[in-house]
Amino acid sequence: MTQDIGIFRMRYPTWERRNKDGTHDGRSNNMRIHQHSSELFIGQWQLAGSDPFVVYNLILQLRAAGVAIAYCAEEQRKRETILRRMNTRYNTSSIDAIVEQFSDDPVKFEPFCADMFRHLGWQASVTPPSRDGGFDLTLCDTNGNTFIAECKCYNRKHRIGRHVLQKLQGANATQLAQGTIFITTSDFTTDAIAYARQVDMRLIDGATLIRLCREAYETEDIAKEPHIDASACHLTRQDIMRHIPIDMQYRYG
Repeated sequence: MTQDIGIFRMRYPTWERRNKDGTHDGRSNNMRIHQHSSELFIGQWQLAGSDPFVVYNLILQLRAAGVAIAYCAEEQRKRETILRRMNTRYNTSSIDAIVEQFSDDPVKFEPFCADMFRHLGWQASVTPPSRDGGFDLTLCDTNGNTFIAECKCYNRKHRIGRHVLQKLQGANATQLAQGTIFITTSDFTTDAIAYARQVDMRLIDGATLIRLCREAYETEDIAKEPHIDASACHLTRQDIMRHIPIDMQYRYG
């Protein structure tokens, strides 16, 4: 006997008189709220509830108990977003391909580099932009050595000079990591390379970056869809709250 797979649809409260953004239309005295019911269907059973948080909590409890319930539309969109982010690391066939990925937002090159290091067995975290302190990543290698790193996504013709490396080295005067690493999709000037040798800074140019990416992901079959843990697609409270008019959210604590 095969188990029925449940399906469900999330629905959210709305004002009867509302603006385009979903908030209450202040020109109307009608404060009526439509409590649309979220619905779950499993075989011949149907469950419905007007509170999206209560219904979704029930969904999670049923899943934890072993009941098969497919993704709702919101979970599927979240999964697709995660999948797109994961797939960016596979486009490492050339420096131009990497640069193209981050041409619209070069800052995303930083988590890309962090992901590469994690696949190499390192610990890696991205520094928040508002508090980067002159570096982009904090790293710890497989031997427990700590590093700070700067990441620059430039076209292959751009050459990074000594003064940029000096800034990273200066940042480590307060961070006190055991080493510094400069990562770029381009290359370094002769003067910069000489300086890096003096201060024992590791330089990762475009060619080295491609080699490290291949080493990091060589065991992954890029023809297969990356594995995504189901829990990563679960809706958070914030995810659900985004669908509720901002002037109604106080009702849900």
